[in-house]
Amino acid sequence: MVLTVLALFCFLLRVFPRLLLNKLLVSDTYFHLGTADDIRKNRYRVPASLPYFVLPNKHHYPFLFHWLWAVLLPKKTWIFFERIAAPLFDTLVLIFIYLLAAYTDALMKLPGDFPDVPFLAAALYATAPALLRTGDGPRAYNMSPRIAAMLLYLVHLLAAWYFVESGNITALIITLLTGAMLYIFAIFSVQVLFLFMIPLGIFWSPVYPLLVLASFVISVPLSFGRSIGVFVATRKHSVYYARVQHKTLYPRYKTVIAYINEAVRKVGGWVRHGQWRAVRDWYFQDPHYRHL
Repeated sequence: MVLTVLALFCFLLRVFPRLLLNKLLVSDTYFHLGTADDIRKNRYRVPASLPYFVLPNKHHYPFLFHWLWAVLLPKKTWIFFERIAAPLFDTLVLIFIYLLAAYTDALMKLPGDFPDVPFLAAALYATAPALLRTGDGPRAYNMSPRIAAMLLYLVHLLAAWYFVESGNITALIITLLTGAMLYIFAIFSVQVLFLFMIPLGIFWSPVYPLLVLASFVISVPLSFGRSIGVFVATRKHSVYYARVQHKTLYPRYKTVIAYINEAVRKVGGWVRHGQWRAVRDWYFQDPHYRHL
């Protein structure tokens, strides 16, 4: 009952704005819908280039989400599902978090008077303002591969954990296949795989980086070699973001450390003086570092 209420609340909180603003398509959504339409027009084969771009190009954007969208959904339903896709996937992520928290809570045998861990974890995810921002955040209101990739990454990570702890072959197959899918699913998923591979390899298990690398090897034949181009393009995008776009979006802060130091100083001062409205305004209006 608790999970049902949380899931329904999570979904309604995210879908309600799109019920009011049902034609609010952002530029990212136009790109994703356009790419899916190119795949549909190309007889459900991923094109080598995107024809509606003015400049010559190679289609090295992660394509699996677009391909699945084109194959599984009739085009006349695209606008409807565009409104509910992100809320639906976000709700599935919440359900996954709740069940995982319930499992780990039981596994750790926490004292009976400890707060309801599954409820707290899921409730925080459902209501965290950072996940509900329209400009930044994981795009909770529009069609994007990012939230679906979050769900796929959680499945990959859980299967990897279960394999490392138990040696289960089914879990190994799941983590390798989902890992291979993540390499061609979203820019976000490629970045996250490598961002977390290193700390998880150091602080958890040296086996995990091998699983991530093995997933890439598997992705090459599964994608007919396209995952190599996707990986190279994602790397170039990340370098460009760090060197150029990052400075354009956040010109006031040269480093993450400098941003954190200034944020702690400002927010700490407001908290000490009870200026909670200033804290609220800063949280919702400040151009935070995206990856924070």
